[in-house]
Amino acid sequence: MAQITVLKSDSFGRVERLELERGGRMSRWIRRVACGASLPLSRTIARALLARERRALEALAGRAHSPRVVDDSELAGLASLDGRVPARADVLVREFVEGTPLHQVELVPLDFFDALEELVRELHACGVAHNDLHKEQNIVVAPDGTPRLIDFQLASVHARGSRALAVRARDDLRHIAKHRRRYLRYVRVVDVAPPAE
Repeated sequence: MAQITVLKSDSFGRVERLELERGGRMSRWIRRVACGASLPLSRTIARALLARERRALEALAGRAHSPRVVDDSELAGLASLDGRVPARADVLVREFVEGTPLHQVELVPLDFFDALEELVRELHACGVAHNDLHKEQNIVVAPDGTPRLIDFQLASVHARGSRALAVRARDDLRHIAKHRRRYLRYVRVVDVAPPAE
C-alpha cells in the first residue's frame, strides 16, 4: 500500500510524496496534482503550470541532473489523502530528488555554487530556463554535496540561442550569484604558499 505525504498545498493544487514498495524495495516519487481550488480559473492555471513543468522536464530528459518524468498509471491513479482519485490530465509524476533544500543546510561544499552554475548552464544549453531560482527551496543539496533542481512549473523552453532564452538565462544566473554571495559571505579562502626552502 502506498504512503502519501502532502508536501505543499496551494490554490493551484498539491505536491505529494508517494512511497510504495516495489520489487522488495521502497521507492519514492513526487506527484503534482493540478486540482485548483475555489478560485475561478485556478484549475486552468494549474494545468498550464503542470504542462510547463512536463515540457521542461521532457526537454531535459536524462540531462542536467533533472528529475525524470514517470509515466506510471498506478502512481498517477492513486487516491489522494482526501480519498479522491485525480484526473489523469491533472497529474505529473516525477522522480523523487534526494537531498536537503538549500535554505535548510548548515554547510555546503566550497565548490557547490560553481557546480550549481554549471548545472544551470547545462539547462540553458538544452533551451530551458528555470525561472524560479530566487527560491532557495528549489535548489537541493544532494547527499553527495552536489546541486539538484526541483519545481520546474515556471520553467520555460526556448529555441537555443534565442533572445528570450538569453534574458531568462541571465536571470537564472543572477539568482545563483545572489545565493553565492549570501552563503559564502563569511568564507575566506586563503592560498597558503609552501614554506620557502
